Amino acid sequence: MDRYHALAILFCVILLSGCSSDDSESIILPEDGVPVTRTLGGPKYNTPLFELEHDLFLGIEEGEPAWQVFDLNPHLLTAPDGTMVLVDPKALKICIVSSTGELLHQLGGEGSGPGEFLNILDVFWAEPGAEFWLSDQFNNRITKYSIDGTYLGSVNYSEIRSRWTWFKYLGNRQFMVHDLDRDPNDPYRRITRYAIMNDQLEIVRNLPTLGGPRYYQATQRSTASLPWTAYSIFEVTPAGRMLMVQPDHPRLTIYSSSAEPLLHIERDWELVAVTEREKQDYRQYIRDRYPEADIRSIQFPDHKPQFQWAFVDSEERIWLRMYEAIREESVGDEPGELIGFLYEIYGSDGTWLGTHVSQDYIIAVTNGYFFQMNPFESGAPRLERLSIIPLVPEMETDPSR
Repeated sequence: MDRYHALAILFCVILLSGCSSDDSESIILPEDGVPVTRTLGGPKYNTPLFELEHDLFLGIEEGEPAWQVFDLNPHLLTAPDGTMVLVDPKALKICIVSSTGELLHQLGGEGSGPGEFLNILDVFWAEPGAEFWLSDQFNNRITKYSIDGTYLGSVNYSEIRSRWTWFKYLGNRQFMVHDLDRDPNDPYRRITRYAIMNDQLEIVRNLPTLGGPRYYQATQRSTASLPWTAYSIFEVTPAGRMLMVQPDHPRLTIYSSSAEPLLHIERDWELVAVTEREKQDYRQYIRDRYPEADIRSIQFPDHKPQFQWAFVDSEERIWLRMYEAIREESVGDEPGELIGFLYEIYGSDGTWLGTHVSQDYIIAVTNGYFFQMNPFESGAPRLERLSIIPLVPEMETDPSR
């Protein structure tokens, strides 16, 4: 039995031991003029939503072709025709790969000259399938390329960047900037700043500031985040809408590209308590890293966030990665073997469709394909592409997209 069949059996057991389709019910209530879709029962389907079939591996440990050796998990862009842009942020390597896995162009290199990088933080479409941009944190600039590997110049973005800045394509060559920065008036908190940018990275509009997670100030010069707090997540859908996920506040909100709220999504996500053992382990971690720190001042939340990450696929479906991994029963002090991570899948209208268990880290679901990272035994990253075989209508791919 391969691991996909084993995960499918586990998935069925989880669903059948929990909610069934008879429990599925949603209500829509207005709140300040914005609809709220709230799940009252279980998911819409109590069977698997899809099956997966292996299609392509990219990544090797040794030998040729050397371009497939990745130092870190690569950033991925996928074009409508299946062309892939793979960016290794550590090796500063950019590979443009055909839909069948052949290398078309290899770009990049270390430095500050044209087409060179010091630290690639992000890669994003400026025009899907035609032009992509890369943000370089230490060179303070955006570098532009066409999908055929042609260098198109660069633009400085030092006036809008913080230490961490991510860009999302909104359509019509406009972008949203997701910018994390610490509030100098409150070292225990960060702020999240959003701005809609035009083609030359001029600020068109600042969006409302969102409160970030609490921080513990370990020393006067340094801070350390609690391991169970999570930053707010902003994703942009193929239709140019924005999804905001705040793991510390169990609600999803969909906004228009002009930041008008369109829909709230809620359900009673199960809370996971922070144990005393976890608190003790974290105190020891801070004591080892910052010997002069006052660990008595650490304030722990009562619960961990319900979900850890989110993304939107090419069909406007929302995928939530639950915070707690699924493991076998522990033996003594050793945690059980990792089985996988639980993802909840929602339709664009907020309907909870079902659940998927993945042993590996999902990085994209697009155009009928499922992309995930599953490392070699040595730990070297490997990208796997799988075909999605839909089992329910909502998992069908719209060929017009």
